[in-house]
Amino acid sequence: MRHSASLLTSLEGVSLAAFKVARELSANGRSGLTVRFLSKKLEMTEEEVEYILDVNHRLLFMDLTKVKIVAEGLTVVKRIGDGLENH
Repeated sequence: MRHSASLLTSLEGVSLAAFKVARELSANGRSGLTVRFLSKKLEMTEEEVEYILDVNHRLLFMDLTKVKIVAEGLTVVKRIGDGLENH
């Protein structure tokens, strides 16, 4: 599957915390998760999660109350995770 160049470029410099948020969102489907749930699950403050959302706006976005990942981000995060686990 091909992914857009802008998404792949935005993932090159992604922090570990942002990747963990993206991986958690991709594991929980498209419905999204609240900032509070993500902060407790990943042991971060809510402000850190909101900062990650602001910095990684091509990969993550907020829909009223839930944090979501872009549609093509689901497969990209899965492929990266599989690649990391295989090496």
